[in-house]
Parts: sequence; structure tokens; C-alpha cells
Amino acid sequence: MLNIFVLEDDFFQQSRLENAIRRCVEETSVRYKFLEVFGKSNQLLESIEEAGNHQFFFLDIEIKGEEKKGMEIAKEIRARDPYAVIVFVTTHSEFMPVTYRYRVSALDFIDKGLEDSDFQKAVSDVLVHAFENIDHTVAENSFVYKTETAHIQVPFSDILYFETSSTIHKVILKTKTGQTEFYGKVSDIAKADERLYQAHRSCVVNPLNISVLITAVLFAFVHSYEISLSFWSALFPGFLFSWIYYKTNHLKYPIVAHILSNSIVTILNVISV
Repeated sequence: MLNIFVLEDDFFQQSRLENAIRRCVEETSVRYKFLEVFGKSNQLLESIEEAGNHQFFFLDIEIKGEEKKGMEIAKEIRARDPYAVIVFVTTHSEFMPVTYRYRVSALDFIDKGLEDSDFQKAVSDVLVHAFENIDHTVAENSFVYKTETAHIQVPFSDILYFETSSTIHKVILKTKTGQTEFYGKVSDIAKADERLYQAHRSCVVNPLNISVLITAVLFAFVHSYEISLSFWSALFPGFLFSWIYYKTNHLKYPIVAHILSNSIVTILNVISV
């Protein structure tokens, strides 16, 4: 099922688009888990909890007088989720060529000036297309995790690690572009893809993005990404942070290194106490 998000600050246009979506569901095979309408961009961004091509966004380009605000939001959504479906709905048809410069790979561009019947058809067409392709556009190099409460689809190469959240029954997915939190179990995630490695009961890592340097007992991800204290403590229980001297500008904790995925178990045994 789709998760449908609408960003539109005009009440009349909100109602028009929402009615078109509901009519599409009545007349076609399209189904959604939820439909949420927002007038403020920050509220929409804060509500995103999943990732994948089941995430559908109708975005107005002009929000609160800011002509290209919708494009900026689309760019942020795309940075978080390369598979999300984005459709612009606006009166500014002259901005259509500009959307390509934002590199958000929008599925379509719907003009609010269309007659009601044409507007309905345009909305239905994009929803049907997205719904029919939910299970058909998953790339081989993607990680997919589906449960009754969560649907996550991200490029495997972007995954750094998964860790248990402070919120009960939730898991945090840390990627190269950010993080998302969803309902699930670390143990189930470890079983979902054989390329992942469960280094501890509370964390699962992507070996492709980890390396090790056996000199001076310094460890870290290949690139400089923020690593949470709970994740580091889970990976290396009892390890004294005062032993680690090297500092980078991007890591929350001063850690560094170069890693070999087939050495993880050995390394953990060496430094655990």
C-alpha cells in the first residue's frame, strides 16, 4: 500500500487534491495505508518514518509565498529516499524545466489549472502507476524490509548500521545521508539480508562500509559519518574512549580507521573485555 503525503498551503487546493485521491481509490485498485495533508513543509518532513517507492508525495511548488519551496523540499526528500515517488502539483507550469536542475526525478507535473475531469485523470494516472510498480522497481542492490507496521527500501551501499532505539520496539537506520526510525527488531533485520552482520544484539552493521586498522587499535567507518554512543558501546563493550586520540570533524566521537569485513569477528574478540 502507498503512504501518501500532500504539501499544499491553500485549503481549497488541499480539498480538491484529497478528493481526487479518494475518488481514485474508489474507482481503481489503488490502496493506501494513510493519506496526510500538510500546509507546512517542516511538518511533512517530520512525519516521514519510512523509505521506498511506496512513499508518494504530492508537492506544491510555491508554499507560503516562497516560489520554489516545494522543489527544496523535494530535494531533501530525495536525499533521504532515492526511491520515493514525487509529483509536483502547481499553477507555476513555467517552473517545469527548473525542476530538472534540482535533480529530484519527479514522476510528473500536474497543473492546478486543469479542468476537474482532466485533473482527476492526472492524479489517478500517477497513483495507479506508482501502486502497480511498488514491487517491480526494487533494484538488486537495495535493502528491503517489510512488516505490518514498516516498509523500508534503501540502496544497500548507503547503509551504515541499524541499532535499537530508545523508543520501545523501534530501530534506527543510519545511512550516508541521514537516519530514519521505524518499528522493527534488530534480530529480524539481520535475517532479512545475508549481506548484513549482527555484531551485537542491539546493532547490525553493513560490512561494505566498515574497515579496520590494527595499528593503535583505532576503528571507524571508511568515511566520516556520525556514530552514536550507544552503537559504539554495543560494538565494543568496555572499550575505553580515552585510548582513542585521533579526531575528525564529522564523527561525534573521535574514532578513525580502515576496515576489512571478514575481520570483524576477530577484531571484536580482541578488543572486548
